[in-house]
Amino acid sequence: MNCLFCDLLTTRERAADILFEDHDVLVLLHEAWATLGHTVVVAKRHVENTSALEESEWVRMSRTFRRVEASLLAVTGADRAILMKLGLMVPHLHLHIYPVSNALTRDEVFAIINGQTRHEASAEERGEFVASLKRRILAELA
Repeated sequence: MNCLFCDLLTTRERAADILFEDHDVLVLLHEAWATLGHTVVVAKRHVENTSALEESEWVRMSRTFRRVEASLLAVTGADRAILMKLGLMVPHLHLHIYPVSNALTRDEVFAIINGQTRHEASAEERGEFVASLKRRILAELA
C-alpha cells in the first residue's frame, strides 16, 4: 500500500512538524499552510472514514481534535476554525483544521478550502510557531 500518512508514520520524515502523538492519533502541521497554523489530525490506523474506527479510537481522535483546535485558536488569534475531511488525494482518515478570521468573505473561505491560498513563513518563524503551539497543545491535553 502506498499511503502518504502510513509512510510518514513509518519514516518520521516530517518529525519537526509533529505537534502531538499518542497511540491512535498524530497531529502535524500541513506541509503547505493554506492559513497560519493549517494542521491535520490523522488517525494512525489506516481507515478512510470515521465509521471504520473503533468507538474508543474515534473518542480519542475527536477529543484530540477539540483540544488542538482550541490551541490553534489561542496561538493564532483566529476567531474560528474550518474543519474539512475529504480524503480524495490521500484516502487515510485525516481532518484539516484551518484557523480563520470572522472577517473573511465566503469567497475567501472557499479559496482556502480549494488550496488557492498559502501562508508563507520562514523556517525560523515556522519553528517558533511549532514550539509555541506544542506548548499550548501539551497544556490542553494535560
